[in-house]
Amino acid sequence: MTTAQKAKKVTKVPSMQETLDRAPFKTLEGLLAKVASDFVPNERLSVTESAMKYTMIGDGVGRTVHWSLRKTPYIAEPQDTLTSLDHTGMIFVGPARTGKSVMVLNWLTHTVMNDPDDMLIVHTDKKNGSKWSKGEFERYLVASTDVRSRQMTSRHFDNVEDKQFKSGMRFTLTYPTASNLSAITVAKVGFMDYDRIKDDATESSIPYDLGAVRTLTKGRRGMCAAESSPNPDKEMEDPKWRSSTPHEAPPAKGIFDLYNRGDRRLWMWQCIHEDCKQWFEGTFDLLKGWEDIADITEAAEAVYLQCPCCGQAIPPSAKEGMNARGRWVPQGAYIDFKGQILPITGQKVRRGKIASFWLKGPAAGYRTWAELVTGYLTAIRAYEKLGDEGPLRTWTTTANGMYYVSKARLSDRNPEDLKQKAEDWGSTQENPTVPEGVRFYVITVDVQKAYFACQAHGFTADGDMVVLDSWRIDSSRRLNADGKNLPINTAAFREDWDQLTDELLTHSLELADGSGRRMRVKMCSVDGAGSEGFTTQAYRMWLRLKERGDGSHRRFAVTKGSSILDAPIAETKIVEAGQGKKHALVRGAIPVIFCGARMGKDTVAQFMARTVAENSENEPGGGRLRYPSWIPDWFYAQMTNEVRDEKTWKKIGSRRNEAFDTAYYAMALVFRSVELESPYANIQLHRLNWDAPPEWAADWDANDHVFTPTHDELVPEPEKVKRLTLAELAKKLG
Repeated sequence: MTTAQKAKKVTKVPSMQETLDRAPFKTLEGLLAKVASDFVPNERLSVTESAMKYTMIGDGVGRTVHWSLRKTPYIAEPQDTLTSLDHTGMIFVGPARTGKSVMVLNWLTHTVMNDPDDMLIVHTDKKNGSKWSKGEFERYLVASTDVRSRQMTSRHFDNVEDKQFKSGMRFTLTYPTASNLSAITVAKVGFMDYDRIKDDATESSIPYDLGAVRTLTKGRRGMCAAESSPNPDKEMEDPKWRSSTPHEAPPAKGIFDLYNRGDRRLWMWQCIHEDCKQWFEGTFDLLKGWEDIADITEAAEAVYLQCPCCGQAIPPSAKEGMNARGRWVPQGAYIDFKGQILPITGQKVRRGKIASFWLKGPAAGYRTWAELVTGYLTAIRAYEKLGDEGPLRTWTTTANGMYYVSKARLSDRNPEDLKQKAEDWGSTQENPTVPEGVRFYVITVDVQKAYFACQAHGFTADGDMVVLDSWRIDSSRRLNADGKNLPINTAAFREDWDQLTDELLTHSLELADGSGRRMRVKMCSVDGAGSEGFTTQAYRMWLRLKERGDGSHRRFAVTKGSSILDAPIAETKIVEAGQGKKHALVRGAIPVIFCGARMGKDTVAQFMARTVAENSENEPGGGRLRYPSWIPDWFYAQMTNEVRDEKTWKKIGSRRNEAFDTAYYAMALVFRSVELESPYANIQLHRLNWDAPPEWAADWDANDHVFTPTHDELVPEPEKVKRLTLAELAKKLG
C-alpha cells in the first residue's frame, strides 16, 4: 500500500450509517426524553431494594425471574454496605452456593438505576472474566430490561469488557495485573472470587490494595469490595495458630487477610425453642445425628442441628426461617433476647473503614445440611482409603467456607518423638525380619551419584506401613587393577544398575516367627529423576529387564517425582526416550510412574503423625508408620528433614532426605490405580479385599511370596558384594 493510499484510508469519511451507529441518540425524541429524564431525581433505594425491583435473573433459555432475597437473606447487609458513606471497603467470605456472586449484579443494578458512576469489576483472570461476561452477565443484561434500557447498545459502546450507559457511567470488566489496576479513577471497584487470583498476578502488590487506591479520589463515595470462597490451595501461614476470638480468621494470604482487616461480622441464628431463644453461629460441628451411621444416604437423612445453648434438636426445615431472622454481629458484640446488638462487657466493638462478613457452610441458601454431610463423608472416606486430602480440602473451603490446614502440617514431627515409638520384634541390623501382620513388601530406591539408597516397606491388613530395612549399595562388583571393588558410579556404568536389579529382584527377608521361612519382595522401583546420566541409565535398565522376557520389567518400575501441586499420588505416563534427539543414548517407550510429591509426602507425614500420637498403639484403624528399634538415628533425621509450607514440601538446607523420599515412593507404588497402558504390577492397597486377598497378600501360611529356602538359597551368591550395615555406614560417615 502506497503512502497516499494509507493517508486516504486514515482520512476516510464515515458513512451516514456509521455516524448514526455512533450517535448516543438516534432521534430528536430520544434526545429530548434523555434531557427530561435528567431532571427526574434518582430513587433513594438501598442496593437490596433496587435489586428486588430491577434485577432479573435469566437462565439462558428465555425464562426470567425477579431476584429474590428469600433464599439468601444474609447478603442484604453486605450489599447494602456497598453504598455506605461510613465504609470504603466490603469483604464477603462464604462457601459456594451462597448467592454471593449476584451481589456484583445487584450493585450494578443500583449504580445504573439509582447512583450512576464509573464501575470496575475485576475477575480472576482474562479467560474466566470473558466466560462470565458472555454467560451470566449477558443473561442478566438481557433479562433486566430496565437496566438494559439505560445501556448504550451499539457495538461501539457495548463489548465484552466495556459497557457504557446513557447516564455517562462506564462499566469495565478486567483481570488483575499491575497495569490494569493503575492510572485509572473510578468510584466503585469489585473483585470477584478474590481467592482464586494468582499470588503473582499483580507482581509484589496486593490486588485489593491496588483497587482501593483507584477509588481514593472519590472520598467517602469510593468503595472497593471483594467476595470469595476460600481457596483450597491457600493455607494459613502458621499451622499452629489459634484464634483469640471466634470472629478472627487465620493468618492467610487472600480473602481471609482482607476479612481480618475489617470489623469481622459473623452470621447468627436464634434458637427456635421458646425456652431458649439464644443466638449462636451455625457451624458444621453443630450438625448431629449422622456420626454413627455407616450408609452415607441414611446419615444425610438423619442430620439435625443441635443448639449449643440448650442442646435441643433443630430440624433442617427450620433453616430457612432462621436465615430470615438471622443477624450479622461484629467482633466484640452480642445479641440479647430483644434482638439488640450490644457490646460484650470488657470488650470494644470492632470498627473500621472495611465492613467484613464471614458466612459458614450450614447457612448457605442453596446447599442443604444433608448435602453438606454427604460431601463431608465422601471426602473423609476418600482420605481414609487413599490418603488423598484433595476432596476434604475442597469440601472444607468451598462447601463449608472454612480454612484448611493440611494434616501433614498439623503434625509436629521431630526425630526424638519418632525414635520413642520404635518397635522390637526381634529384628536386627544384621538380620532384618518381617514382623507379624505384614502381608507383602516393596523396595524403593533413591539414586545418588555414588550409591543407591534402598528401603524396604511392608504393609499390613490394618493399613500400617512398616520399614523393614534401610541400606545403601555403594560398592560395585566392578574391580580395579588390584582386584578390589570400585565405588558405585550410577551415572556412568550399566554394570552398577545390573547389580541393583540382581540384588533387589531376588531380595527376600526372614519372617519374625522363627520358622526360618522368608518373604520375597513384591515390587521394586528406582527414581529416574536427576542428572541426564541417572535418567539414561534408569531407562536402559528397564529396557534390559523387558528384553529378558521373564516379566521382570513388570516388577521393577521407573519413578519420578511430579512437581505439579495437585498431581495424583501416582500416574504412569509413557515417555518416548530419545525422541527428536539425533544422538540419543537411549531410545524406546518407557512407562514412568510420576509420583505426586505433595500427596505422597502428606500421606507419609500423616502416618508419622498417627505413630507419634499419644496411645497410637491402642487406636484402631492402622495408618501408622512402624520401624524396628535397631534402625540408626540418621533414619529419624532423614524422615524429618523436610518441612511443609502452604503449597509443598521443602528440604531443610542440604540435609539428606532419602528415607523420606523412598517412603513416599512406596506410597505411590501401593496406592497407584489400575492403568490399562501400564505394564507394572498392580497393588491397589486401598482396594484390597482382606477377607479374600490375592495370594501375594494372604496370611503367611497361604502367601505365595512366603517360602522355605533350600540350602542353596541360604548360601550368598559368590559374586555379590557384601553391603555395608547401617552401623558401618554411620561410623564411616562420622
